Amino acid sequence: MNDTSTPTTTTLSFKIASMPIGSGFTWFKNGFLLLKAQPWSLFITAAWTILLSLLINSVPFIGLALSTVVMPALSFGMADVAQKIRLQQGVTPFDVFSGFHANHRTRLFALGAIIAIIPAAVALILQQVDTTPIAKAIELFSNTQPATNLSEATTIASENRLKLENLYFNDPAFYKAINSLYLLTFTMMGLIALFVYSPLFLVWQNTSPLRAMLYSVITILKNILPLIVLGCLMLFAFFVISILLSILTAVAPLISTWLILPAICLFTALNYAVIFASYHNIIMASLKKAVNQNPMSANT
Repeated sequence: MNDTSTPTTTTLSFKIASMPIGSGFTWFKNGFLLLKAQPWSLFITAAWTILLSLLINSVPFIGLALSTVVMPALSFGMADVAQKIRLQQGVTPFDVFSGFHANHRTRLFALGAIIAIIPAAVALILQQVDTTPIAKAIELFSNTQPATNLSEATTIASENRLKLENLYFNDPAFYKAINSLYLLTFTMMGLIALFVYSPLFLVWQNTSPLRAMLYSVITILKNILPLIVLGCLMLFAFFVISILLSILTAVAPLISTWLILPAICLFTALNYAVIFASYHNIIMASLKKAVNQNPMSANT
């Protein structure tokens, strides 16, 4: 975090470095330090990103696709906020919209349009899956009477879990439908995750959308082990936040309802911070390696 250099705005002219597995801990620590340095800046910009995504998703028929198109611009905005925090520059909530600037807006939207093909393809495949059993299950649970206290809520949750297990193991149609839904959802999330660094490569390394996607995939594949470690640490952070919310729910159910969205914003802020921290560390290591191997050809 003491490094004062910045990701270079230049065409990529170096090989992506493979980082040691322990880098996952470093990326998580650096991301946490960014969040700790200016928590409100990252929190507010994360809240704006989430609320804008929800608003766009609510658009009938095209909401999901439109949200995917816009997301690279918002993702770059969050990374730009993290970069300014790292450099101890002034940050405003409007910096999250830096991805909408004219000089790279078109390419970021084009990147989003390409990535949007993934959920569109999944939606087409889902048309071939019989989701009637899932709809019946949702209708079954929607008829449940609301709980008036914690004891009733626990009982209802236990009963619903037993109903769901009974459907899953004893209804072949529900079993097939829910497994198909899980498979398609995780496939879509996995494919989109491969392009998580694309907006950063596109702007800071001045690449085309397709090249940015390629570099993102290469970066993830070459650093899969430290990224798995980072993912485990993020899961741990998620469980810690969930446990704290559960404790608050048991102590003060009414207050906890108002803390769910802030908790999501906090986790999202940490997520974007560690994504930037990992990208910055990988790029700087790649540049240093290129300089050491051939000082005259490294474009810094």
